[in-house]
Amino acid sequence: MAEPEQPPSVIMLVKEYAGLILLRGSGRALSLILIPILTSTLSVADFGVFTILNVLALLFGFIFPFGANVLFANEYVKEADPSRRRKILSTMYFFSIISSIVFLALGLLFSEKLSLVIFGEAGKADLIRILMLLMFFQGALTIGRFYLQFTNRIRFNAFLELIHSIILFGFILGGLYLFTDNVRGLMWAHAAAYLLPAVWYLAFMQKDLTLKVSKKYSGEILRLGPPTVLHNIAHWGLASLDLLLLQKLSSEQEVGLYGFAYRFGFFMNILVYGFSVCWTPYFTRLFASGLTEARMKKTLSPLGLLAIGFLSFTALALALFSREIVALLAPVEYAAAVRAVPWILLGYLFLALYYTTVPAAMYHKLHRYLPIATGGALALNAILNWIYIPAYGMLAAAVTTAVSYALLYLLAFLITARCGARLLPWGKSLGTVLLCLAVYLGFVLVENHYPDYLASPAGMFCRLGFLMVVASSGALWLLRRFQRQRVKHAD
Repeated sequence: MAEPEQPPSVIMLVKEYAGLILLRGSGRALSLILIPILTSTLSVADFGVFTILNVLALLFGFIFPFGANVLFANEYVKEADPSRRRKILSTMYFFSIISSIVFLALGLLFSEKLSLVIFGEAGKADLIRILMLLMFFQGALTIGRFYLQFTNRIRFNAFLELIHSIILFGFILGGLYLFTDNVRGLMWAHAAAYLLPAVWYLAFMQKDLTLKVSKKYSGEILRLGPPTVLHNIAHWGLASLDLLLLQKLSSEQEVGLYGFAYRFGFFMNILVYGFSVCWTPYFTRLFASGLTEARMKKTLSPLGLLAIGFLSFTALALALFSREIVALLAPVEYAAAVRAVPWILLGYLFLALYYTTVPAAMYHKLHRYLPIATGGALALNAILNWIYIPAYGMLAAAVTTAVSYALLYLLAFLITARCGARLLPWGKSLGTVLLCLAVYLGFVLVENHYPDYLASPAGMFCRLGFLMVVASSGALWLLRRFQRQRVKHAD
């Protein structure tokens, strides 16, 4: 295929990203509205139990794809024959249903033992059963989300997720009203709210599904699945091991505070999620357009650096005003969670940076090496959390998780660079990251030593002024960069 004169427009990605953030932001806004409702309804210990159940649901979400996302990127997107595309999709959906049924059966069978292992008592077995039902519905809709994402219907998928968030919001309010046990009511609300999306995603895929399962693509799923599952389990460990160890080594009170701090991280998660689901399909479209790898690097490099700067600024802004936001969202007994917030935001930032390396790894079929990065980061996370949580509690969990995500990004960057799959320039990207990190950690240091001053009116003025200086410096850098590009194009 001949190389086109112009690559797919970067403005297209920015528009999609903005639209996605608007839709996802609306859905997350409902989650944020729920935070003061949950904190006023649940005790800190119950909030900890609910957080642990959410962590377990997240585990299934990481295990479930079983290589489906890699198969979508490597085979489905590149395949032009509609009949073969239907075979690929049908095979993946068949595996999804089988996996969901197996997990549901095992969870129901061993619910009491799981409750004993996780919570130290068999009395929460009914919560485990509800969780398994929730995960069954979650598994049934995951392929549908991949389907819409990789067929370039990202904003439509985000719109469906917004509808799901509205339904979930209503069901949660109903669950809190109908059940005297608030945690049980929340879990039933989540399970019921996931049933509807499972049905409508199946309806959207129905025209592209057949009853035939391809032996070839079944083999591909079984080949791609194990390294992908290991990689995803390690990802789950990075996201959740701190909470589980915090429960074992500390108390449910600490888990509740830490769980609330993670809910605060939803602000950052909106941007990180939007970036991750836009970046990969945009990369896929560049590949499908016939661009050479050199041209792709030239196109993606400034965009990646812009994303690093924007996400870093957002994390800094949220960290600067975390005390005020926490005070608005929760009663005073949750105020101690603010200590962990800057480090949780920093972890989300490094996770976004890691996502800049994923498309290149998938394109060059380096997914089998990614467990090295996630496994190394997970091992560091487990060791540091085990050592420091007994002494420092949730603060140790937040700091060690941020450090582990930093290692994950660095290892993934080195893997793609070593294999010639690097999309962002080494010096500029690491230099940008280090500069943003220095500014961010400088604020954290000042905040730890002068918390009373920063909480005063003068401190508020200083924080606003500092944020304006950072924003104006970034804007000037962007302006100079665009001016240089215009000069180059003019020449």
